[in-house]
Amino acid sequence: MAALAALQPGDVVEVHGATQSDNTVLATLIERKSGNHTPRVVGRLSQLDTAARTFHIGTLRIDYASARVSGNLANGRLVSVKAIEAPVNNVLRASAIKTSGEGAHGAALAAGTYLKLKGVAEAAPNSGLLTVSGTRVDVSQAVVEYGPIVAGAFLEVKGSWNGSVLMASKVEVERSRPGASADRNELYGAVSQLTHEGGRTMATVSGVMVDVSQAYFSKGSLAQLAVGSVVEVKGYLQGTLFIATKVELKSGRDADGYSYEHYGQVSDFVSVSDFKVNGVRVDASGARFEDGSAASLANGIYVEIKGAQNAAGVLVASKVEIKRGRGY
Repeated sequence: MAALAALQPGDVVEVHGATQSDNTVLATLIERKSGNHTPRVVGRLSQLDTAARTFHIGTLRIDYASARVSGNLANGRLVSVKAIEAPVNNVLRASAIKTSGEGAHGAALAAGTYLKLKGVAEAAPNSGLLTVSGTRVDVSQAVVEYGPIVAGAFLEVKGSWNGSVLMASKVEVERSRPGASADRNELYGAVSQLTHEGGRTMATVSGVMVDVSQAYFSKGSLAQLAVGSVVEVKGYLQGTLFIATKVELKSGRDADGYSYEHYGQVSDFVSVSDFKVNGVRVDASGARFEDGSAASLANGIYVEIKGAQNAAGVLVASKVEIKRGRGY
């Protein structure tokens, strides 16, 4: 790693951080690279042109005419792009593209939907408004614990979606909680990205970059961690980088049958026995439903699920609670 002042135009760098609503990145780690490296960029897709087979990430134009594409391309979708060579005249020729699931701000949530999210504050609130890992949040009427809210703060937010903004009723500023130990902060979710470079392993969980290099694995191992793995992570914040001290894998052989809770938004809905929540495949055909029924399930519905993953990595739900903006 090098000091920021040591970077020069033309240097090859790797940037870790949280993608913001304007498609910029709130950086938590910048590494200058030497030698040959596969160019890679992650961001939200815009200006999709299926005829020309191009789109943009920020101001960078992506040519995917010869690329292998995994998932469906759509404006607003988070994508990871790999290329063989660096951009030429601000055009990156992609060799492979992978799409990620939509977050709370990417699908048609019904107004009044209950939401709970964890993420990084892109800036301090302005007239009560801020963006948390890409989701617009209004904290003007919220109870804020362990504040204040500043840029880079790691937040847990609870509230109701009004159609365009999460109206927070409670916000916890995780890193400034009094008496917090080195493993006080927690994250739950599926690993959406995983990189191994420079002796460090970085995983993206629920939109937050996590350094899992030195973590203790109580179930499974670092070698078993993969994109799609469902994890429970405990750790602490160093600046805006989440440093994991303990990781539990909730999928795979070592976690088969282990019961846990999972919350998020329904996507890729096929049937009650085949849908996803935060990228995790769910079978709720034998589940008990609260505040709704199996007929309530649809893309965009927010749910809280309790269950266990089977050997195939499917979360077999024992209980599904439909969230509709109730108090808590």
